[in-house]
Amino acid sequence: YPGPYSEYSLWVFGGIGILTLGSWYFYGNGRYECPLTVWENNFRRREGKATYSEPCMDRYARRWFGVRLPSRFSDIFPIAILLIPVATRFFI
Repeated sequence: YPGPYSEYSLWVFGGIGILTLGSWYFYGNGRYECPLTVWENNFRRREGKATYSEPCMDRYARRWFGVRLPSRFSDIFPIAILLIPVATRFFI
């Protein structure tokens, strides 16, 4: 199925991923927090629910699947996913 994975869609989603990773520095007041975690905690705060400090990937892997991710996994995994097109020489 080349249609869903066309060159256009990979460029769009790759760009969104790079922008998301690039915004980490700005969302955590210089602490490199995941924007998804920051957004969720903002919503939780507005609803009067307790917030959490660990990355959302670690939190939900443990909660939903009972898996404890290795240290720094949630920092390295998104970058590794974005490197797949580079490794497959898609952009070259």
